[in-house]
Amino acid sequence: MEKHTEHKLLHKAIERISYRYRHEKALSSFKEKKLRYLSMNEDEFLLSYIEISARCICKKWMLFFSSTVWLMMTISLLSYVKKLLTVLPTIADQEYRSTILLVSISLPAMILLPWLIFLIHAVIKQYRRTKEKMIMDEVRRNLQENMHDENRRNL
Repeated sequence: MEKHTEHKLLHKAIERISYRYRHEKALSSFKEKKLRYLSMNEDEFLLSYIEISARCICKKWMLFFSSTVWLMMTISLLSYVKKLLTVLPTIADQEYRSTILLVSISLPAMILLPWLIFLIHAVIKQYRRTKEKMIMDEVRRNLQENMHDENRRNL
């Protein structure tokens, strides 16, 4: 019984990482969002579109500046470590040398690593926001074409 359950769980895990599964899930999500946007009235859709567009622009710049600061801090930390490694051999006391090395590298790393994780998370969220905006752009284009076609018929 246990092997069968383990086999089922393994099969489900492999299925979830397959391209077909991810594609079907993305297509289903796309259709659901498209229908939701098409069911909105014009003002509600326009408000949502403006909000997500503004959020995309704002977050893009915040991500850019945050990444730039992180990169500058990382470069300066690497420069500091390089200088430290040239000075470290001149310190005679081994215990003092180890403490300096540990504190000098671990404290900045404790700041930079969580920040890197935050940046990766922010990039993923920005990717999702951009996809959402692209879906809205497509729905907006579709609505404008339908309106344009309707106006032609009325003339």
